[in-house]
Amino acid sequence: MNQWIAPRASDLMSPEPSASTELKTWGYRLKTDYNANDAGLVYLREARNVAEHGLIPFAEFIDAAVNIGGCLTVIGGSSNIIFSNNFVNGTNTGNFEVAVKEGKISNVQGRINTPITNIPTRVNLHAVRNPEKNNRTYPPPDSIFKVKLNTGDAASLASAAMDGLNRTYSTMETLDK
Repeated sequence: MNQWIAPRASDLMSPEPSASTELKTWGYRLKTDYNANDAGLVYLREARNVAEHGLIPFAEFIDAAVNIGGCLTVIGGSSNIIFSNNFVNGTNTGNFEVAVKEGKISNVQGRINTPITNIPTRVNLHAVRNPEKNNRTYPPPDSIFKVKLNTGDAASLASAAMDGLNRTYSTMETLDK
């Protein structure tokens, strides 16, 4: 009769920690240190938390728009606007038609004597107040991964965060070899 005996867990583990295990330990310490001391990472963690739980908005989202002659702004949505013999600040605008789709210029036809510009979608970051942590407030960060940011600018925060994560990933890959 053949009898199978399950190996003990200690028999399955190698007697010495591998480089990979040591790297994981080092990576965990690095992650913990960054999460505790990097204002940008703390802000991202708390903003994700309040957004995920639907607690309090962490940003103001402003739709894209089209500005025509500095006096008419078409916000979001889609529309066709026809100008005929109009004057803006004493200047004839010309006769033209502007087609706007989802807040962006999709087509312009006619003779134009006035500036037409796209205004991109914007996200303005606000301080994050977390009611789950006694209403503790986390202001928009001025840096992440030691890179200075334009405070409140979501695009610079996202770009610097991705660059920092790529550098960290590259470092971990190099150390694991």
